[in-house]
Amino acid sequence: MGRDKYDMWQNFIGMNLGDIYLAVEIAKVSRRSQDDVIASYKKNKAQGWGVIAKEFGVKPGTDAFEALKGHAYQKANGKPRPVVAKSKSKSKTPAKKATPAKKTKPKETVKPKN
Repeated sequence: MGRDKYDMWQNFIGMNLGDIYLAVEIAKVSRRSQDDVIASYKKNKAQGWGVIAKEFGVKPGTDAFEALKGHAYQKANGKPRPVVAKSKSKSKTPAKKATPAKKTKPKETVKPKN
């Protein structure tokens, strides 16, 4: 990759070193051009690298994809990516316990006097 291309990605597109690494690696793995990956990055940046990787046939969540993200983090931050244990449940929020309904007394009604 030429220095001019790297500078353009960093200065005009706003990519950090980790983003550049992921773009280059996804291009290699998918056998597509770096420009194709960068075009997708510009279009899908807000949705994240998982969406971009999926577009190029790299399945998010696989060990290979997690390794790419780990290397990208290290390139961007100069230190290894923190290890976060994967949850086995698909739900991102813990299940709430059911609370029993409160028993209430029926309201007394006042009958009008005739």
